Amino acid sequence: MFETNYSSQIEVDGEPLWHMKHSDRLISADGQHLRRMRSKIGMVFQHFNLFSHISAPRDVADPVRTVLGISVPDATELARELLVMVGLQNELHAYPARQLSGQQQRLAIACALAMRPSIMLFDEISWALDPELLGGVLKVSRMLARQHDLTMIMFTHQMFFAKDIADRVLFFEGGCIVEQGEPDQVFGSPQNDRTPICVNSVLET
Repeated sequence: MFETNYSSQIEVDGEPLWHMKHSDRLISADGQHLRRMRSKIGMVFQHFNLFSHISAPRDVADPVRTVLGISVPDATELARELLVMVGLQNELHAYPARQLSGQQQRLAIACALAMRPSIMLFDEISWALDPELLGGVLKVSRMLARQHDLTMIMFTHQMFFAKDIADRVLFFEGGCIVEQGEPDQVFGSPQNDRTPICVNSVLET
């Protein structure tokens, strides 16, 4: 199931997500348009959402074969390349159920990247990771940000990570944006009185 929002407009690669053009106006998108637009968006879930009964390479390759129609050899090679890229070169025969949380998180990133998205959404990828595992996941995230032409939208409570990796930071409180801007401005010279309170409350937890 996917949530829909027809009261506002979101664009992906210059195209409206929830709407489509009809003559000179926008109308609610049909199923075909939504499927095409969703194929441009990758998602890394907080709880990984992996298939624990198949190997890590198949977790990456099977959706690529099914959805994108890539051949078995090409999908298998793509899976190997992505697993190496995210630092799982020693896990090419592993099953997710036997992996540590940090390894599962990096596998989930490889699965999302395999679908060749334009945008990646990360839902609190640091959740439930100890400092050592967190370091590995954040290293992969920094590499993606700096080496790939990929837009990443990340929800995180890791303030130092957000300051280091982001081009733009938005602080939310009660479902509303209370501050937004470049990291140096938001963390160093916030314009809203609530921002330092939000930052400090997160750092103290």
